[in-house]
Amino acid sequence: MKKNYYLKRNINVIKINATKLCLFLAIVLSSILTQAQQVTYSFSSAGVLGRLGPNQGQINTAYATTNLNGLVNIVTQGIQEFTVPVSGPYQIIAAGASGGGITSSFGCRRRVLQGETFLSAGQVLRIVVGQRGEMVNTSAGGGGGSYVVSGVTPILIAGGGGGYHVPLTGAVATSDGNYGNNGQAASDGTGPGGVGGAGGSGSNSGWGGGGAGFNSNGTNASACSGTGGFSFGNGSMGGSTCNNTNGGFGGGAATHGNSGGGGGGGGYSGGGGSTQNLYGTGAGGGGGSFQAPGMTNTADLGTNLGAGYVYITLMCNISVSSSANPICVGSSVTLITNAVSGITWTGGLTTNSIVVSPSVTTTYSVAGTSSANCQAYSAITISVNVPNVTAAANINYSVCPSTPVILNGGGANTYTWSSGVINGVAFPSPSSTSVYTVTGTNTVTGCTNVATAIVYVYPTSISLSPAAAICSGSSATLSASGAMNYTWTGNNTTLPFQSPVVSPTSSAVYTVNAITSNYCPISGTVAVTVNPSPVITAVSNKASFCKGESTSISVSGASTYLWSNGATTPSITVSPTVTSYYTVNGVSNNCNSNTASVLLTVNFCTSIDKNGLIQTNISVYPNPNNGEFTIKSTETISLDLINQLGQVVKVITLNETNNHQANISNVANGIYFIVGKGNNSSINQKVIVNK
Repeated sequence: MKKNYYLKRNINVIKINATKLCLFLAIVLSSILTQAQQVTYSFSSAGVLGRLGPNQGQINTAYATTNLNGLVNIVTQGIQEFTVPVSGPYQIIAAGASGGGITSSFGCRRRVLQGETFLSAGQVLRIVVGQRGEMVNTSAGGGGGSYVVSGVTPILIAGGGGGYHVPLTGAVATSDGNYGNNGQAASDGTGPGGVGGAGGSGSNSGWGGGGAGFNSNGTNASACSGTGGFSFGNGSMGGSTCNNTNGGFGGGAATHGNSGGGGGGGGYSGGGGSTQNLYGTGAGGGGGSFQAPGMTNTADLGTNLGAGYVYITLMCNISVSSSANPICVGSSVTLITNAVSGITWTGGLTTNSIVVSPSVTTTYSVAGTSSANCQAYSAITISVNVPNVTAAANINYSVCPSTPVILNGGGANTYTWSSGVINGVAFPSPSSTSVYTVTGTNTVTGCTNVATAIVYVYPTSISLSPAAAICSGSSATLSASGAMNYTWTGNNTTLPFQSPVVSPTSSAVYTVNAITSNYCPISGTVAVTVNPSPVITAVSNKASFCKGESTSISVSGASTYLWSNGATTPSITVSPTVTSYYTVNGVSNNCNSNTASVLLTVNFCTSIDKNGLIQTNISVYPNPNNGEFTIKSTETISLDLINQLGQVVKVITLNETNNHQANISNVANGIYFIVGKGNNSSINQKVIVNK
């Protein structure tokens, strides 16, 4: 059994282990004041002997009443895995195991080392506790080294002692575990020690195998196969003998059980194996040791006898707690320390709690004075969950407007897109390049993140002629530019031209369909409004009146008017001196009307017949006619032939020269008026020409 007392810097180790084979030397170190708040985890071989380490059941039994209860797992037999519970500075003490040997106070001694380092909460340590080499007859196996390793990186390794097989009257220093990195050679020189983490060599002329190093196995003795110890990476088993004498777990080497010789000790580098030598020392070499660079308060605590052990002590410490861990990216968390004074956080804050918002997983540290009035340091790692949200479109090039597009999110469980887009559902692309945002949510952690996708859209535009307004019977020219392959449709027509001329009889909308230079379809419309020509009507208050009288003429049916006398009002007052035609034209929506005419008959009122009219002594025949007719008078008179527009077509004079008669010919179709006056008569007669 063992009983250990040790403290932060200087440690008392009282190790009493009695067997019928060896009388072990007890080394007592001076004791100092115990530091409050220290927590020590003591690792042992669980009472197991030989080349194989303890199994899970043996560990559970050994640690059942200790603070390691339920905290140690055996994944590979013998290698104990321990998860660091709290971040902070730790002191580690490791002792290798003694080699086998005949009762003596010399030789076969293990090495005891100390060092301090910072360990993080959650860090997994892999621990090997060295076991003593076996002793059978005059043969002794090497002791196993003790290892503290993080992952595959060694932190502290204590070398085991080499085996020896005869009583000695003095120490055999080469069989002690070495404080240096290299393994020691066998006392007879037949097996060199390993260097740089390699295993030692077995005896080249005998039975003792080489102890294992951290990186490689020890080699077998020339006369006994399988005697080399196994490296840490290969399970740290002790060497197996060819007859009874095994090495200790932790890489100790074996030897032949009846033929003498000593196996090398395991360690960072293995010790060499010796040959049989019944009349000499025959001692195997001790294994080398290792302290990781950067450790503080490292110490060589000397040599000792017995099984190996490992002590891991949390030094004076303070703790850090968080209001949440892990957190989502963009969230905040409160960190609190139990330090009572002298607090300094990463970044310089000095309060006992701080609020941080890390965007990535970040470690925060704090230094301060604990309630036990000692300076300590602690750290906490805040894990930040950042869903790796991605956004992608089913296109990787520009598309035409309204092309179906599918947007898909990745890296999360649910997705919410902007603009009403549904994840994985096709929708028409926008009319121009647009950016879409997706929020992805991890339904396990509740954390979200954002990503964007860009839908590139070819620009499409077309220039069109403006809307047109035409008069009934007129034409309009449509035009489009900025694309190619134009086709116009509308008013039941299809026109494959860029600038067609159209003559609709009623208002219509024309649509042009074209293809852009990027082969995108595009369309547009042009409206053509057809305005009807206005129909106007002109009327007079009285159609016949005496010379010198006035009458008014009114017109309706258009917006603006122009009379034959230049007037522009809807109503005019006139006082013609002779029978006259008044004509008027109208305009609505820029369309001209028909021509309206009004004939005003002027009477001289000097010779009134029984009907109140002037006697007429003029005759016109035939009437109607085919453009040729005769006019006769009884007196000299000048006559005007007036068309419907009020224009004088011909002036006809009847006198003695032509016998008061004129033959009229070549008159175009239409309605005419013969108007004139003489001394005793007047005429205002309609003539119809119909060829």
